[in-house]
Amino acid sequence: MEANPNPYCIDSTEVTIAQYLEFVDASALDESILDEQGPGCSKGDNESLIPEGGLASWWNKMVRADANDESQMDHPVRFVDWCDATAYCKWAGKRLCGARAGGPVAVVDDRIDSPKDAQWFHACTRGGSQPYPYGARPSPANVPSGICRDGDSSPTNENSLRNRTAPVGSLAGCEGGFDGLFDMSGNAAEWIDSCALMQDGVFRCATAGGTYSFMADACFCEFVEWHEPKFVYNTVGFRCCSP
Repeated sequence: MEANPNPYCIDSTEVTIAQYLEFVDASALDESILDEQGPGCSKGDNESLIPEGGLASWWNKMVRADANDESQMDHPVRFVDWCDATAYCKWAGKRLCGARAGGPVAVVDDRIDSPKDAQWFHACTRGGSQPYPYGARPSPANVPSGICRDGDSSPTNENSLRNRTAPVGSLAGCEGGFDGLFDMSGNAAEWIDSCALMQDGVFRCATAGGTYSFMADACFCEFVEWHEPKFVYNTVGFRCCSP
């Protein structure tokens, strides 16, 4: 990163399934790990680090490796809520990416306040110098970029529980904003440490960047969606920062 009063490090890739499963295994031996969740999270109503109910079958398909199913261990982990992403980063000796000066990214009027002061956005935009991690807006815009794992147009029946992500760091063209940083566009959207009570009275946290289901022009660095902390979905993952 360039010289600044708030230097930081950011993971080169999204957290993989293999890395997250190490965390799940560790939590079975140390229940205090579940205490490392942030605001809007409660150990009492969030006792599992993997999805339950209807999404459990998606998770099981994603992590199972047998003769009939290719392992996805080097793909980004998904179906992880904000609470569990926060706990993972603390367990790993890091933090969910937040403000460059420390703490969460501020929210004003239901919007990220000053993205340039947030670790994730600063890294993706190369210090605010470009809208996409790989540079300028792709042309034509409303198509897969061919650079990152976005807009996968291959026919897929979601009921088959197939995974349309790519192994992290596997697309050489999807490097940036800074050198050695991969998959800030496409693949999975990523939780960041930015939560607030919204004007409609619901407490929500932000995911940054686009996903494999978005066309390239929707995968710009400052694209943000807001979800309740315990929201999980097949397009949402995360990475960590430090300090």
